[in-house]
Amino acid sequence: MSFERLAELRLRQAIDDGLLDDLPNRGERLDLDEYFATPEDRRLAYSILKNANCLPEEVEIRNEIVALGHARARGTSDADRRRVDQRIADLTLRFDLLRDRSRRR
Repeated sequence: MSFERLAELRLRQAIDDGLLDDLPNRGERLDLDEYFATPEDRRLAYSILKNANCLPEEVEIRNEIVALGHARARGTSDADRRRVDQRIADLTLRFDLLRDRSRRR
């Protein structure tokens, strides 16, 4: 049996067993615009880094911004939300600078 066929059977079994029902972002469309806007050689490099469990700084920053957005929603005081907003602004600026630098190369 080919690998592709085996993988397809296992995936169908997992779906039938409901193992994929609780995945994050289930049912939401994937936004691949940024992925395809990234040059092909960079996508390959990012893929290699991802497989080695090494994230580019831009990805780490984006992940932190998302986590801070969730923390802000749970924030209890105005002071907490202001601190989180400032950190998000700082990270967004850093992210924008990194992207600008990479576009100039």
